Amino acid sequence: MDDPLDLARSLRDAYQRLLRSDRKWLSSQTLSPAEARLFAVLGEGRKVSELADALELTAGAVTRLVDVLERRTLAERIRSSADRRVVFVRPTLAGLAAWREWERAADAGFASLVDALGVEDAKAYARLLLATAAHLESMAAASTKAAPGGNRRAKGD
Repeated sequence: MDDPLDLARSLRDAYQRLLRSDRKWLSSQTLSPAEARLFAVLGEGRKVSELADALELTAGAVTRLVDVLERRTLAERIRSSADRRVVFVRPTLAGLAAWREWERAADAGFASLVDALGVEDAKAYARLLLATAAHLESMAAASTKAAPGGNRRAKGD
């Protein structure tokens, strides 16, 4: 496959297959990808604005995500004792357990990938994934600058 257009299409097809496979795996987990990202930065508790900054989402998107986590009793909102206007989000015990289970499943999944690929191919794959992410980020930044009126979407929404 020496034709650049054929190679580009092959890369696109492989990337789309990877995304579909990842979505299937993620849908079988206790936490959604967005919920897992939130737990990854939540720690013992943070304000919604801090979570929004850390996740590169709007405060509204984080609020909606926390609403879902609260309904599932995985997180709770706590008012600051120093300033009642300030609200922190913190994980519940059930939330911490769900996060630990998600991390275990992710670690096991990637460990099995290393076993399947072998160490050297896994290292090469990691380098290629990072290069791919960097390229996609630069393409996104360039298209945002080139779009009339800038990016119409608020961060992360």
